[in-house]
Amino acid sequence: MWFRTVAALLLTLLPNYSFAQSAIPPYEVVADGSEYQITLSAKEKGTTELSVYFVSAGNVSTATEIRVAGPMGIRGTVRGGFLGTQNAATAVSAPAPFDPIRIRSSNVKDSTDFALIASSSDSQTGAAYNWYHLQKDNCGGNAKDRYVSLMKLDLTGVNPALFDSSFQITLSLKEFKFKGAMVASIKPSSDGKYKGEPILLMGQVGSPEYVNVVSWRNKKIAGQRRIPVVKYVGYKGYSLSLARLNGVLNGGKATVELSNGGDIYGVCFTMVRRRQSVNGYPAPN
Repeated sequence: MWFRTVAALLLTLLPNYSFAQSAIPPYEVVADGSEYQITLSAKEKGTTELSVYFVSAGNVSTATEIRVAGPMGIRGTVRGGFLGTQNAATAVSAPAPFDPIRIRSSNVKDSTDFALIASSSDSQTGAAYNWYHLQKDNCGGNAKDRYVSLMKLDLTGVNPALFDSSFQITLSLKEFKFKGAMVASIKPSSDGKYKGEPILLMGQVGSPEYVNVVSWRNKKIAGQRRIPVVKYVGYKGYSLSLARLNGVLNGGKATVELSNGGDIYGVCFTMVRRRQSVNGYPAPN
């Protein structure tokens, strides 16, 4: 296993920067699971925040895995959103860049932040494994769109004495773009159990699943509604997730996401009661 030393790279890129400041400028990483190692010592004492970010291409929502290890007291938050043609380093350095993203873990669901968990009751070091979704506007733009995801690590809870002897923080981000079938359709009137109701059918990501109906305005999320997947069906070789759309088809366009809390993808639909199909959904006989 190899590491990229963030501090050394920052010194190369920012030769005039003093680490005595409370926050080191955000550093761009590659979200492919590569591990980055940051060493902080007495000359960095007083540093209260570290930030890393990556740029994500395309307009289909993705999932990202977080791994962080280091001294106890570290807490993390994530923000993200549409980047467009902005310079990424400038954009993420703004006072409150982009929108907060909810973070998931194996023991805490949908939290606003995460903390390292000690390996034992007397351990001074810990680790965190979490994941989150970078939601994207599938109805706007195309595969060349640029979104950004920013992770901030708050170091104010770290024992200041650790800087005197130096310590390391190891982190990695890994983005997952769903590789399965993203076929999807709105059927205006169902047969069978939900006869007469409008339904949504989407290529399954893995149960248990749910659907987000997300409206966007000016490349920001304007609102979203979660609805349950109520049934799984097979159709022309596809495994499909079914959600009921009564009360959901209120006009306008929306990005409709299917997720199991981990994997995720989104498609664009006009939220009206008529047959619609995307991504090669097979036509009825």
